[in-house]
Order: sequence, then structure tokens, then C-alpha cells
Amino acid sequence: MDTTNRPFNETKEKKRSSPIFDKIDVSSSNLRFANNLTEDLETNANLFNFDYFYNGAGVGLEDINNDGLLDVFFCGNQVPNKLFLNKGNFQFEDISSTAGINLGKVWSNGISFVDINNDGWMDIYVSQGGPNPRLSRKNLLFINLQDNTFVEKAEEFGLADMGISTQSAFFDYDNDGDLDCIVMNENEYYGVDPINLYRIIKDNPEAI
Repeated sequence: MDTTNRPFNETKEKKRSSPIFDKIDVSSSNLRFANNLTEDLETNANLFNFDYFYNGAGVGLEDINNDGLLDVFFCGNQVPNKLFLNKGNFQFEDISSTAGINLGKVWSNGISFVDINNDGWMDIYVSQGGPNPRLSRKNLLFINLQDNTFVEKAEEFGLADMGISTQSAFFDYDNDGDLDCIVMNENEYYGVDPINLYRIIKDNPEAI
């Protein structure tokens, strides 16, 4: 549209009359999630003892049941993770309590979807951290059982990283045809490695 000779205010008002986004109310979508935080001086769950207390948490969109619709995963720091199944028309079903995506969960930071076993169904890798003991904050790998439920197998795949993890990415690091993983952790000043790179062995029977 040629706006060369139009007054500035008129052009601005015309642009405003066509909104770019439409807000979908939670009463319609059912996407209810709040990453509420509660400070606690006794457990180091506060900004003075843990610098990353207010860093927030991740969200991921992926089709977990192969119906062509994007489902939604919310990471919770102190609250449980949430998984919403897309029913179409911007309406979602909360399947968190039955999906098995909170087993071993302590403080979730990041979410990556990956078909780790190449079965055509997306699996879920959760990066964990928080002001928690090292052994309790292992990252989690949820294998898709193809029925809207998951089983945790990070140990079997060698991906149970115990750093203060923020996020991860999967790619073929060594060009051998299967996926490898890079895990990004917080500063090593806190006793963890900043970055860990894991090579996944394709023929490991314990990981399938």
C-alpha cells in the first residue's frame, strides 16, 4: 500500500485496525500453567544462595502422538511439569498426571524433543538443575510408549547429566548416522562442567 501522501496518524491507525495476533483465553484453551516459585532460606532455594533462582523454565511444542497437531510441554522449576495434548481448534487436554513425565523430576529448566530411538515417535529430554544435591538433579529422558505415556531412561542412554543444566540440543556430531547430544550447564564456579557432549552408541541394547 502506497502511504506516501497519507498523514502519519491515519496510516498508523489503519495498521492498528488489523491485529497480528488473537488472544485465546485459558478458559477456552485449558492451557493452565504457572511456574510459581517459593523462596526458602533453609534449602538454598533463594536468590542469595542460588544465582539462577529466577532464570525461569522452558516450553516445547511437538506432535507427541503423530496426529498432526502440536502438543505443549511446560517445564516447572518447583512445580510439576505439564504436558497438554492438542485436541484441535486451540483446545488442549492436560495429560500430565497419566503421561509419566514427572518421574525423577526435581527442578526442570529446559525441554528438547528428539526421536532418540528412531521409532518415529518423539521422545522428551528434560534438563534439570536448581539448588539440589548433584545426585538428585539428573537430567531425564522420557521414551515415548506410543500411547500418550512415557518411561524414563536417561541412565540407559548415558544422558543422566548431573550438572545444573539449562538446555540441550541433539545433532549428529560424528557423522555416524545417529544422534548425539550437547548439554549446556551453568557456570563451573558451582562445581559442574559448563558443557557436556555425549556420543550415543547406536547398537547399545541396554538403551533400546
